[in-house]
Amino acid sequence: MEYVKSDDVIKRWKNVDKRSASRLAKKWIKEAEEIVGAEEEDAISVARLYIVMKDLLKEKNAQALTMAYGDSPLPVPCVAYTNLRDEGTPAACEADINSLLSMTIMHYIADKPSFMGNVFIDPTDEKLIISHCVCPRKMQGYNTKPAPYMLRPYHTQKFTGSLTAFVKMKSGQEITLWRLSGDLKSMLITKGIIADSVEYKAETYCRVKAKVKINNPRELVHKASGNHHVIVYGDYTEQLRKLNEILGITTIEV
Repeated sequence: MEYVKSDDVIKRWKNVDKRSASRLAKKWIKEAEEIVGAEEEDAISVARLYIVMKDLLKEKNAQALTMAYGDSPLPVPCVAYTNLRDEGTPAACEADINSLLSMTIMHYIADKPSFMGNVFIDPTDEKLIISHCVCPRKMQGYNTKPAPYMLRPYHTQKFTGSLTAFVKMKSGQEITLWRLSGDLKSMLITKGIIADSVEYKAETYCRVKAKVKINNPRELVHKASGNHHVIVYGDYTEQLRKLNEILGITTIEV
C-alpha cells in the first residue's frame, strides 16, 4: 500500500489538460440515458480526477485504489469509481481499506466488479438494504454489455463536481455479500437475491438502493464487524470459504 497526499492529488487535478477532460465528460454525458440536475462542468471536474487516478495507478503500478472525500476543491469521485470498477480496477469509497481488499479478492475470483454500500434493514419487510453512490455498469462481468445509467447530483447536493451515476441492478439476480473484518482475521459471507433496486432521492441517502432478500438479515447485521459490505452477481460463497481456509481467515456464514 502507498499513501498519496491530498495536496499532491489536488495539484495534479488542477494541472489536468481541460480539453482531455472535456472530451471524456462529453462521452459520459452522451452515453447517459438521462441527466437530471447535473451539468457539463460537473462532469469535467470528475473527469479531471479520473485522469489523475489513472495516471497514479500507472505511476505506482497499483491494482486498486481508495480515497477520502471532502478535500476541497476536489469533486466526489463517484463517476470516476464507476468507470474504474468497470475497467477492472477495484475502487472503494471513503478510504475503506477493508472493502477495497474485499473487492480486490472478488475481482480475481469472479472476474466481475463489485458494489459496496451501507447496510440496514427495511422494517416494512425485513429485507436487507445496501445503499451507496457507486454502482458498476458491468455487474454481469467485465466483458459484458454495460447497463444504462442516469447522471445525478451526489446525494442531491449541488456543487461543482457533484456527480453520480445511477445504475439499476437486476431484480431476481443471485448475489454474494461479504465483508472482511478490520483485523483481517474473519470474513462474514452470505448469499441472497436482489428483490429491487431503486434511486434514493432524499438528501441524506446515497443514490443507489439495492434491496436484497437473505435468510437472516438481523443475524447478519448483529454479526457484522462494520457497516460497509460488498456484493457481486453470482454465488461465490464456496470460493470464499476455500480462500479463507488457505489464508487462515475464519468464515462467518449467515
